Amino acid sequence: MSQHLKESDSESAEQVRGRVREQIKKNGWTQKRLGHELGRSEGWVSRLLRGDLGMDVEDLIRIARVLKIQPAQLMPELKDIPTVGEVREGEKIAEELNKVIPDAILKRLVELRNRDKQLQKENGP
Repeated sequence: MSQHLKESDSESAEQVRGRVREQIKKNGWTQKRLGHELGRSEGWVSRLLRGDLGMDVEDLIRIARVLKIQPAQLMPELKDIPTVGEVREGEKIAEELNKVIPDAILKRLVELRNRDKQLQKENGP
């Protein structure tokens, strides 16, 4: 279960909500648009930003991702959470590595086997 941000946290929940409001405005969005992007209602966003609903870290990360910003821009303690773009780029890199690495390993195994056969030929059984 997620833990809600509290006013006593190192970053006050109001400061975090203020940063969310700033980013919504900076993107030229409305609360309705943010709600739509999150799969939530405008009312949910409004209650969240007023502080009527607790905001947890998962909410914050989802909000940052739909706004296409780093979660740390909303809450500095989240500086190590990647953006969607970074995750996608990492997935692309991993996909390419998965294509290349098995081939490289197989090639190296064939080289080692051939080297072993050559050494056996030279040194005898």
